[in-house]
Formats: sequence, structure tokens, C-alpha cells
Amino acid sequence: MLNVGFWNPALLARELATLDLLSGGRAELGLGAGHMKSEHDDAGLQWLPFRQRIQALDDTAAEVRRRLADPAHEPRPVQQPVPLMVAAMSGPGLAVAATRADVVGFSGLRQIPGAAPGAFTLASAAETADRVADVRAQAGGRPYRSDVLLQQVVVGQPPDQAAAEMAAAAPVLSVEQILDSPFVLYAHDAQEAAAELRRRHERYGFDSVTTHQPSMEALGQVIAAYRGGAC
Repeated sequence: MLNVGFWNPALLARELATLDLLSGGRAELGLGAGHMKSEHDDAGLQWLPFRQRIQALDDTAAEVRRRLADPAHEPRPVQQPVPLMVAAMSGPGLAVAATRADVVGFSGLRQIPGAAPGAFTLASAAETADRVADVRAQAGGRPYRSDVLLQQVVVGQPPDQAAAEMAAAAPVLSVEQILDSPFVLYAHDAQEAAAELRRRHERYGFDSVTTHQPSMEALGQVIAAYRGGAC
């Protein structure tokens, strides 16, 4: 998953094609508009206004796709096309995903209006349902897969306890907001969590799940229960 502000489309297309060759056709490209000003500051890169970052996301996705589809491109990737994910949660970002991506990534985090860059809240269940409906409408019947980024996965303790611990670490969020969001997964056990993932698939159409490294072991338990059909 790459921040478009860090990449030149021509160089990215070459690197992606090379990776696809070296991996035997297993490369996938993920793009996002970027949401951490501090990362740009650290890299000495200009922090663009939101609308310009969205435009850069759209332009980069289109240009990389155009270059890799060119029969004269060197090197030639194995896959035609190389799968593209565009991840966002804002309306404009998801509009790019709906029109450009093979995989629409729902990231779950929303910048708090008026707060410093990098101050986030979690999307609610109602907001997520609205975003999913918007993407379906904007895709206009074009096939795509959807992925949900779980910000935290905790199994083996009561959900309200896990939410209270997260709320203590992120005071801008209440326990009620956290429990309402489909971008965390809390359950007493893996079977209960797997059942909840099935419910979210039915409600939002999420086809795949991603999480951060600290939650990978817990998600692994959930995946095992999900595949085992124990729910």
C-alpha cells in the first residue's frame, strides 16, 4: 500500500512491472492519497491540500494503468492488468476507487474536521453503509472486490472491555462509537468474531480483511474459525 505523494507514476510503473516479473505474476498495487502530514514533512515533500491529494491519486492510478497496458512498456508485467487497490474513506477518495480500482479498500479512519492533520475518528456503521452504497452506484456495474481495514482485532475478552481500552488510548472516541464501527473486531472468541465477519460481508459486501501487525495473530485465529465453518 503506497502513498501517491511519494511516487512518480513512470517510476512506479517500472517498479511494479519488475516486481510482477520477479514474483511470477503475484504483484498487487495499493494506492492511497496519504493522510499523515508528518510523513511528508519527514521526507521533505510538499503536503498538498486534500483535493489536490485526491487528484494526484486519480492521476497516478490512471497513469500507472496506462503505462502498464502499453505493449511497448519495459519491462512487461506478467499480469494484464496488475491488480490495483485504491484505499480511502472519504467520498472523493472512494469515488476514485469506484472508477479505477479492482479492489476498493475501506480504511475506516476519518480526519476530524477542524482538527490537526492526523487526528482521526472511526467511521460509524451508518456512514459505512452510505459509503458502500455510493461506491456501488459510482462503479455503475463495473466488477470490483472490497476490502476492509480492521484497525484493531481483539478476541478472548468482552467487546466492551476491549472498546474501553481503545477509548482510553484514543480519547476522541467513545466506547459507543468504537463498538458501532465495523472497522474494529472484538469478540469473546474466534468463532464469535468469524460470525461477525460473515454478518459484515452480508451487510457491506466486504470480500477480504486486512489489519495492522499487532492484530495479525488475533485475525489469524478468526480466519481459521471462518474457514472451518464453525459459525
